[in-house]
Amino acid sequence: MEEHADNACPTAYMTLHARYIIGTRLGACGRTTERIWLGESIGSMPALPSLPQCCLLHLRSCVFDNFLDKALDGPGNPVVINLGCGLDYRQERCHAEGCTWYDVDLGKIMGIRRRYLSDAGCGKMISADIADTSWISGIEGGKSAIVIAEGVLMYLGNDDVHRLFSALSDRFDNIRMVFDAYTEFGKRLAAAACPQLGIRSGINDVRAYESGKLAFSRELDIRKDSGMKKMPAQIRLAAGLTFFRPERIVFKILEYVK
Repeated sequence: MEEHADNACPTAYMTLHARYIIGTRLGACGRTTERIWLGESIGSMPALPSLPQCCLLHLRSCVFDNFLDKALDGPGNPVVINLGCGLDYRQERCHAEGCTWYDVDLGKIMGIRRRYLSDAGCGKMISADIADTSWISGIEGGKSAIVIAEGVLMYLGNDDVHRLFSALSDRFDNIRMVFDAYTEFGKRLAAAACPQLGIRSGINDVRAYESGKLAFSRELDIRKDSGMKKMPAQIRLAAGLTFFRPERIVFKILEYVK
């Protein structure tokens, strides 16, 4: 997982930048997101995404947030595991402070998060490479889980993802998991455009990562998410003019359940 470790901060900054830029334009930037961005923007920064890319990253986050909001309204008291949490504070946006919440990412990322967040009141932080599934033994709580994996699995190899899904399936009786993955074409495109990011995996088959009873449930449509209504007019117009979903050529957002 050396490539993932080396490129963790640039990718985390990209998502944070998108959430800050678009959130500020929409008047919906979380206090913690703003505090982290302003605190970390001084000094050497990686190349940052363009405004259209920021819109797409923001929309992607909206899909994950809305999924989580609805999942938390369901029965039981599931553990929430936010894989590859980066520098974004999803728990604040989703008003999920009362649930058992785990943020999981590499130690380098967690070191930055701890400068702005404490474990008290904002869930538990686990410093780990998610491909090394031994961290799962540290998850306390029941046998049900909501797992969020936004913008992270493409930095793992396909074998790593299979082991991760298998370990999660072994640990929990009930799982609702949402994640995004590049297609094979998207993988090649991203690798050519940004080779420094170290994209490692891509899938065309929506069932490619099924493990045991953890299986494909549905594909989420980024264009139908409520976040689209708040996008700039040109983004909404471009989405409305297409009769197919061009983003699916590059990436998919999938829900798996057990």
